[in-house]
Amino acid sequence: MKWRNQLLALFCLLVFAGVGVLYFQHWVIRKPFGIILFVGEGLSPARLAPTRAYAAGAGTRLNLDSMEHAALVMNYSKDFAAPDQAAAATAIATGERVTNRAVAINGDGKPIKSIVELARERGRATGLVTDTKLTDPTNAAFYAHPSEPSDVDKIAGEFVDRGNIDIAMGGGAAQFLPVTKSGERQDRRDLLLELRGNGFDIVRTRAELESVPAWRRPKLFGIFSNGELAFANQVEEKSQQPSLSDMVRRAIQLLQYNAGGYLLVVDAGLMRKAAQENNGERTLGQTVEPQANKMRIRANNRKANNRSRRRSIQNPPWSLLKTSLRLAAALERTHWKV
Repeated sequence: MKWRNQLLALFCLLVFAGVGVLYFQHWVIRKPFGIILFVGEGLSPARLAPTRAYAAGAGTRLNLDSMEHAALVMNYSKDFAAPDQAAAATAIATGERVTNRAVAINGDGKPIKSIVELARERGRATGLVTDTKLTDPTNAAFYAHPSEPSDVDKIAGEFVDRGNIDIAMGGGAAQFLPVTKSGERQDRRDLLLELRGNGFDIVRTRAELESVPAWRRPKLFGIFSNGELAFANQVEEKSQQPSLSDMVRRAIQLLQYNAGGYLLVVDAGLMRKAAQENNGERTLGQTVEPQANKMRIRANNRKANNRSRRRSIQNPPWSLLKTSLRLAAALERTHWKV
């Protein structure tokens, strides 16, 4: 009887030890952090000064100005000092300079691995949010490798076939639907139907986006317009469409529960479109809009930190050092050259 009690006590001790290890791993140790990459198309220091004046006066400080560190990236292409949309996006997405009209492919036409693909390999959930078409070269550089940046049907097909994005929101529904369903595809593929078959929730309006439960696993495809989304000052069109801030907020809510962390790419492309149309007011208005996104992210980070303090202890310094070393090694392996 005595040895049975001893075995029972040992068994209980092992069970409690196992539960303690699981608790420590899943609740005490801080989860991998989220990475959010904002791409402001055409955004340069020359535009920031008039944007401050447009927002609230020349002395206004944008959220961008409050960041502790700032750097300038030279993302010119291999064959021109002024890159086109495809080459500039490829430099950001892959860390490699390419010739104009090349979307994440090298001179031999071979694919160059993007930061989204690297994140997937390391167990991170991935998201892509844009206020333009999801098939625009800027967005395509993060998930596709087409031979021509204008081949939007192939780019949309690669989005579905490669399956590297867990959450995507933006415009460009026409490239995902056949002509028989008011789309522009000539191959009769209904990519929205294929995505639904792959387990994605398809949402088409702001109300549908807001109704997606926050606890749902990140498999969401939001497509809110046949073309680009509406500008911030187009009130009637915006009534059914989410703003860029809405999409960023929902993407963070759905991605943040992935145990391996997440990578979210946010493309503010309407500012580039407004500039191309030579519409100064819209250009500055669209440049101001991402400021709300940064405020939303800070609020979400504060909430997450408060929850973390209530249920866990802070990481010891050595774990932060290990995280920094792992990140440095990962960046070194990607051969960044910008």
